Amino acid sequence: DEGGIHLMVQLLKGDGAEHAKAAAASALWSFTTKHAINQKKVADAGGLAPLVALLGIGNSDTQHFAAGALASIALENPANGGDIATMIAELLASNDTETCTKAARAISRLARAHPSNQVAIAQAGGLKRLVQMLADAEKPATL
Repeated sequence: DEGGIHLMVQLLKGDGAEHAKAAAASALWSFTTKHAINQKKVADAGGLAPLVALLGIGNSDTQHFAAGALASIALENPANGGDIATMIAELLASNDTETCTKAARAISRLARAHPSNQVAIAQAGGLKRLVQMLADAEKPATL
């Protein structure tokens, strides 16, 4: 329900332990799977940005739950998909290789078999940044 969603979003935004944030992301993933009303409620509660932030920090479980929740929230919801794609595309511009790698993984999950999300990612500049990231990875290091 909305109260539970609000509490989970507050956990994501807070300074709490990573395992609490992972549990909140997992719960939001469950709440939003095939549930358009809850998808909108998470976005309205301000849950998108903290979920995207979890992609750049934390362990692989936390990232997995955050990516799953984001993919679920974006599914069949073009407004959410566009917002999420924009935030993740911005992570691809990071100078931190690990952050870029995590963002690329999230884009893969977001785009997989979801044409509306694929369009949103392209419109947000995600494809251009992915190509640039790959091109930069191919360049030999210079001293």
